Amino acid sequence: MAAVSHEPSWSLPQLLTLGFLRDHQGASLSEVAVHLGIGLPSASTLVNRLVLTGQVNRRDDPTERRRILLTLTPKGHAQLDAAIQASHQELTDRLRAVPARDLARIGQAMALLRTVFSDT
Repeated sequence: MAAVSHEPSWSLPQLLTLGFLRDHQGASLSEVAVHLGIGLPSASTLVNRLVLTGQVNRRDDPTERRRILLTLTPKGHAQLDAAIQASHQELTDRLRAVPARDLARIGQAMALLRTVFSDT
């Protein structure tokens, strides 16, 4: 049985945004919208929530007046790291109950998928 978490729950788009901004510090709102496949109004609402919760900093681009730059705050980095760690722990807990023979099959399937989806 999984432990009950007392962490706030975050939506997948919020976590995807945090991950995108971790890898693309200074990204624009438009870049976030494109990454998530959503419109600018939805991206703006999403980013506003992350700004209000202290996960993201928003500032004007000094070189382009109409562009805003988005960066993760230390709190945003910590939240993303905690979400990733919780996901790893959940997966580990679930896989403990899987028989060794089935784990071997899962490993083989993962290796095949890695080959199919590799860029090399």
